[in-house]
Amino acid sequence: MKLVEFFIIVQLFLVLCCKSNSKNILGLFPLKLKSHNLMFDSIMKELARRGHNVTVVTGFPKSVPIPNFTDIDVSDCDRTPVNLFDMDKAYRSHDPFFQLYIFMELAKNDEAILRCPTLSKLFHSKDSYDLVITEIFNSDVMLGFVKQFGAPYISFCASPIFPWAADRMGNPDNPAYITYQHSSVILDLKGSTFYQRLFNTVIYIFAKIKYYLVNLESERMKRKFFNFTSPSLDEISRNTSLILSFSHFSTNERQPLVPNVIQVAGLQIVKTSPLPKDIEKFINESEHGVIYFNMGSLLKSETMPEAKRNAFLNVFSKVPQRVLWKWGNDTLPGKTDNIFISKWFPQRDILAHPNIKLFISHGGALGVNEAVYEGVPILGIPIFADQTLNLKTIQSYGAAEVLEYSDINEKTVLSKIELFLKSNEYSKNMKKLSEIYRDRPISAMDTAIYWIEYVIRYKGAPHLRSAAFENVNKIYMRKIKTEKDRFQEEK
Repeated sequence: MKLVEFFIIVQLFLVLCCKSNSKNILGLFPLKLKSHNLMFDSIMKELARRGHNVTVVTGFPKSVPIPNFTDIDVSDCDRTPVNLFDMDKAYRSHDPFFQLYIFMELAKNDEAILRCPTLSKLFHSKDSYDLVITEIFNSDVMLGFVKQFGAPYISFCASPIFPWAADRMGNPDNPAYITYQHSSVILDLKGSTFYQRLFNTVIYIFAKIKYYLVNLESERMKRKFFNFTSPSLDEISRNTSLILSFSHFSTNERQPLVPNVIQVAGLQIVKTSPLPKDIEKFINESEHGVIYFNMGSLLKSETMPEAKRNAFLNVFSKVPQRVLWKWGNDTLPGKTDNIFISKWFPQRDILAHPNIKLFISHGGALGVNEAVYEGVPILGIPIFADQTLNLKTIQSYGAAEVLEYSDINEKTVLSKIELFLKSNEYSKNMKKLSEIYRDRPISAMDTAIYWIEYVIRYKGAPHLRSAAFENVNKIYMRKIKTEKDRFQEEK
């Protein structure tokens, strides 16, 4: 046999082996929240790259086709209330009652997505899936597809697990010492006051009530669109095989986790790419370094009130550093020569540059993790959701400072920025934290892929489940098996 023929046979053998190990995976991520999508998208693309057949319901379809990857585009049907995310309106949403309003608005969005013509193919699909992956965030209505396809499923949580997520996993979640993500206090056994624990407990209970109210609406939609009453969404949710949580013990509060809750913070962090030439030149030519100012993908910096905007502009005109400022308009009134504005920046690559001295951020999970990974100290301006807790956790290491949005004026901005520019302590502390954060046996992405494939290999991996749900699981698994057998017969 010739050498060339031998290599061709070997290649064909490897392709067939890979194909035989490939699985059909359905991802359900219809909510049009860009920061959340960046997390899910990185996992789903990696699964496709490793040979699995991936189908994803998404509001962010790919502009360029990817092998083994199929988008079900629901972007035209999305009604996410993005108007809530101008700076002032978003800041008001840190009030827990206003958060209830937002969550109820997002629940209404689910009905628009379920009506989407592009989704009808999935409703009538005769395909079979080895695994379903969903987001656990607001509504559980997409779990109707779990029952339809009779497959085990994994949830992805874009933060430490929510109280309602802990409930379905049997995970310890005592509000006396575990902070609810949208609370503004960090609890510990020694330093927390009774008032702080009481406040956290009240917010925790309110969060569960909020989820219950949203789920009532989700249950109505489930009966309407999936045409079944039993099992309930609550019953389906309690058979979650695994939760992948975008968290890490170094950047989030430490809490006990059952075996099927896996921390994967940082999975979006990939190898850096070369910076665009104009940005690279701007950074490289900065004698005193660069301040990077980015309030995330949802918040619209251009909606910042004029007085607050001018506070930053006046301070930036006084410091020797250059500034990269993510700004949504083509012009920035009052911009000085040391400021570079753009509607988009390659954040991962910018934070990796050694000339970046400070990151001014809203405290979103993605940005915080990227800054920690690269050892860049943070001046945080939390607006809503988990941002306060994210920033206060990094502040507890001496690697960040928090500036309340309501306190922004020229004096407070200058005093906070000078803390970082006049001392190396923040940078030293962040580099130490970065060392802790990076010290893992395998990467966050490899961890996520391992456990996803583990659940597939062991048909839902019921042996990982808490004993608290043993009887519930036995009853539900009988229902799932019956549905799967019926589904196969219909095919």
